[in-house]
Amino acid sequence: NGIQLKKIVESMRANSIIELGTNTGLSGCYFLSAKNNPFLYTVEGSSELCEIANINLSTINKNFFVDNSLFDDAIDSLAKENQIFDLAFVDGQHEEKATIHYAQKLKNIIRKGGGIIFDDIYWSEGMNNAWLEIMKDNDFSLTMDLGTRGLCILRDKENLKKKSHFSVTKFIGKPLLYREGW
Repeated sequence: NGIQLKKIVESMRANSIIELGTNTGLSGCYFLSAKNNPFLYTVEGSSELCEIANINLSTINKNFFVDNSLFDDAIDSLAKENQIFDLAFVDGQHEEKATIHYAQKLKNIIRKGGGIIFDDIYWSEGMNNAWLEIMKDNDFSLTMDLGTRGLCILRDKENLKKKSHFSVTKFIGKPLLYREGW
């Protein structure tokens, strides 16, 4: 799963990544291990997890910043500073409305032709509903169902009219939705 993140970064030649949901920094370590040596700006609400993530990420390299704040506050601050990223990774607050909300907000700080990765799109019925809604968004020229993750590419000058969707689930099957207890 982590190798997939590294390969996305390398294939998109993403030099800057924003991650919502740092946790212990495991996903961030895969981002930082990409050959193109990207910068990672990762956001986490828990100060304890930020401390752990700082330790883990620094074992890979120093090309990162861990922001201990709320996702909305971080995105708003970055937008005010006119910060633009090549890629975003949404891996926090696994709820339908929140996922759709962050998809919309992140479009303001991701370059045209850049991408947004959504983790755990089959985690729950709500997460899958969010993914199905996001796939319809015409701001994305390409959407890809990668099994447990979704990748959306923002429309740019080269793909103004075309809209495509690709799914590996046609070949490997869809993960089961985890409905018990949700």
